[in-house]
Amino acid sequence: MDTDPDVIQSSRSVRCKRFIIKCLKKFLVFLISQVGLTCVMVGYTIGGGFLFVWLESGHSKEVRQNIGNIRHDQVKKLWDITASLNILYEKNWTVMAESVFLKFQTDIYHAVKDSGWDGQDSITKQVGDEEWSFAGSLLYSVTVITTIGYGHLTPRTMEGRIATIFYAVIGIPLFMLCLSNIGSLMAQCFRLFWKHLKYTQFFKPKRQNQANFRSSTKKPLMDLNQVNGSDVMTETVGNEAQFMKVLEVNTRSEVIRIPISVCLCIVAFYIFLGALLFQQWEEGWTYMDASYFSFVTLSTIGFGDLVPGYAHDSWGNQYKRVACVLYLLFGLALLAMCFELLQSEVREISRRIARALGIVEE
Repeated sequence: MDTDPDVIQSSRSVRCKRFIIKCLKKFLVFLISQVGLTCVMVGYTIGGGFLFVWLESGHSKEVRQNIGNIRHDQVKKLWDITASLNILYEKNWTVMAESVFLKFQTDIYHAVKDSGWDGQDSITKQVGDEEWSFAGSLLYSVTVITTIGYGHLTPRTMEGRIATIFYAVIGIPLFMLCLSNIGSLMAQCFRLFWKHLKYTQFFKPKRQNQANFRSSTKKPLMDLNQVNGSDVMTETVGNEAQFMKVLEVNTRSEVIRIPISVCLCIVAFYIFLGALLFQQWEEGWTYMDASYFSFVTLSTIGFGDLVPGYAHDSWGNQYKRVACVLYLLFGLALLAMCFELLQSEVREISRRIARALGIVEE
């Protein structure tokens, strides 16, 4: 037996390399899978939230502090003007005070336009109501990779803008791939549910056939590769698990058509629920405002004129932003599912029209 230390060391290194390669292959397969891609997308979004908090929160606090100092300086100037006048004439005081307020107005304009001031300063701000909190940064990250881009919150530092570019370049294709996979999976599940719903409506054993139904469960299960839609309607399957297997085989062998009206009703119902939710949360929002926000969000238009969780006198702004993220992501996945279902239905309708016009042979 060869006990050369060099040979033993060489064999160990070979086994170690093979083990590492095997682990890398499994990791890559996991990443490519739907679960792995979804986990990567969730981690990427959460990481973006922490990244933009780190890059932008300091600048936001600095802007608030500067606004407080500017207001304090203008008040002091007004007092100096009043104290410097021996005889207080209204006209003289008004002219001098107007110049002070004009300067303050200009400072506020530049603070909003150039620095992204949110209307609060270091004195009037509420605890936990920072724009670039983790919840706000998470919402910003999601609006970047989904291409919604509300525009209510934008990076003001050079580092934040550069990070946004690279974050979007990687995140947008990754999100589109993940959304496509999730939409396809949800569409397949919905087709199975729809077909199962159709069978539960028409495929119910009658009382007089219960004996036959029980006896059929004792028979061996038929070959799943030979099952078709008519066999399912005529042959009885013994238990629910076997029935779902037969149902899955039929789903693969035939096209399950979902009516366009069902897809439209699903989207309308989701917008309706979102409108009810945001109307209850946001003070001053009418039902039309909430419906408008839900539609603009799910259609990825994202004007940004209405965004939940940013009212200064409202409760739970951070929780509202997280809820907006969840509503947005699930809504886009639901839209991807509906688009997948609509695509199959429109393709089938087009084939029928082509056959009717004689463009395509039967």
